[in-house]
Amino acid sequence: MNREKLRKFYHKVNKKIKNNRFLVQLNIWIVPAAKYFYFKNERLLAKGKSISQSDKKSILYFTAHKCASTFMSETIEKLSASSQMVPIRFSNYFPNADEDKIFEDKKFLERAFKSKGYYYGAFRKFHKIPNLDDYFILLIVRDPRDILTSLYFSTAFNHPISVPINIKNRKKALTQTIDEYVLEHAPRLDFELQEYINILLPKPNVIFLKYEDMITKFADWLPKLAKNIGMGEDVDLINQIISKAKFSVEKEDKNSFVRNIKAGDHLEKLKPETRKQLDAIFADTLKKFNYVN
Repeated sequence: MNREKLRKFYHKVNKKIKNNRFLVQLNIWIVPAAKYFYFKNERLLAKGKSISQSDKKSILYFTAHKCASTFMSETIEKLSASSQMVPIRFSNYFPNADEDKIFEDKKFLERAFKSKGYYYGAFRKFHKIPNLDDYFILLIVRDPRDILTSLYFSTAFNHPISVPINIKNRKKALTQTIDEYVLEHAPRLDFELQEYINILLPKPNVIFLKYEDMITKFADWLPKLAKNIGMGEDVDLINQIISKAKFSVEKEDKNSFVRNIKAGDHLEKLKPETRKQLDAIFADTLKKFNYVN
């Protein structure tokens, strides 16, 4: 069973067990063991073992939570597979609590990051990867006010609870109103987006795209992305991905992984005074990413 099939199977299983306390605890025990087999490529590359034969320039994909990062990561994997590139998901492989510490290890960075043959993503915050100029860098962002609105519903109602931190975060989110939640998490998100603005945006090898353009103009958006990361040759594959993509939901469901796709959701979900505070917090970020404040 390949990684894509395993991923789909896991999502189905997690959806069924998330309200069963016994199965949740069993899942918490099983997932770390399953990771050893699922993340074989990540495990080998982290030890410095080169596993790609492709001479294509490697891709780094930076984004944030709730920017369709899972969908886009899977899409880029499909595009890069046609060039025999190896997909690497270090952010999924390493536990959340260890990720920052691991990415501060210079020896790990030197072993694990190669400028040819790999697709690395999705990174949902900036990491100081060496020799950034040697990669195709893809940066996809979304209106931060919508990110926080969507993140509240994911944290409180539908994030997979296969790891203890998700259980802890859910318990806390359920004690808060959505307005309290977004205001608590806004400063951290703004800091992370400002790192993108200051470090990545000025670089000529960075392809900057917006979530809002993706969901409204995907037929034009995806070919542009593919061309800019050196993956525009397989037109049939690109058209196949476009034909299967869906950016709408029949009915909003807070318990669904895909709850609400449209832009401007924060305008409906947050109080006017909360929106005003977010506008102030994100004033520079909104301006630099070309969002109307």
